[in-house]
Amino acid sequence: MTPRENLLLTYEHKIPESVPNGFKDYDVWFAYGERYYGEGTGKDWFGIEWTYTPEMHSQTVTPGQDELEDLENWKEDIHFPDLDSYDWVQIAAEATKNWDRENRMSLCMFLNGPFERLMTIMGFENALCAFLETPDEVHEFFQALTDYKCRYLEIMKKYFNFDIIVYHDDWGNNGNMFFSMNMWKEFLMPYIQQVIDKTHELGMIFEMHSCGYIQPTIPYLVDMGIDAIQPLQYCNDVAAIKKEFGDKI
Repeated sequence: MTPRENLLLTYEHKIPESVPNGFKDYDVWFAYGERYYGEGTGKDWFGIEWTYTPEMHSQTVTPGQDELEDLENWKEDIHFPDLDSYDWVQIAAEATKNWDRENRMSLCMFLNGPFERLMTIMGFENALCAFLETPDEVHEFFQALTDYKCRYLEIMKKYFNFDIIVYHDDWGNNGNMFFSMNMWKEFLMPYIQQVIDKTHELGMIFEMHSCGYIQPTIPYLVDMGIDAIQPLQYCNDVAAIKKEFGDKI
């Protein structure tokens, strides 16, 4: 059995022959523009500056840069990338030249879902306040962002033909969610659902990435049709989630 066949058993909610290895069973690509990926500092496609931290081997939004204080004029303040301006044929050819589609599965890390992107633009505090202060504008921005994400998914399917899309949006810390479940259902659930549906429409597997305590969302995510979830950190009751939903995700 190839690693690909073994992984497919897992994504079909069956018992694999062996535990899959995330470091060698996938060919992985991080979606361009969602983050600056180099060392030092650099900007993503939305104009947000990121700083590489050697201790973390990763980038975080650079502290101290200007943050959008409110969303009242978001259409003038936030500029979406022109996805059609990039040479996707060349980008995909370079990214996939060493992929082994027969033995491994191809996976796209699709970063910065609605709450994460709002945080990069507004900062954590302003983003949370926006839910209460400008709810209509939050919905408008999230819909525009979701339309952009769905267009990006079409590009990723056409030029890369990914097996799996891993959509990133963090919703909790080590003990609680950042917001109530009512707020999650109102402001995030509808837009996550659209990305799930678009991913499936394009024939790709949908895997949700969300760090922190997210256990209250699990029943909803299952009903929404996700195929897998990660990382499911141990601030969640992983054993209980596995027992209840292990045949569904």
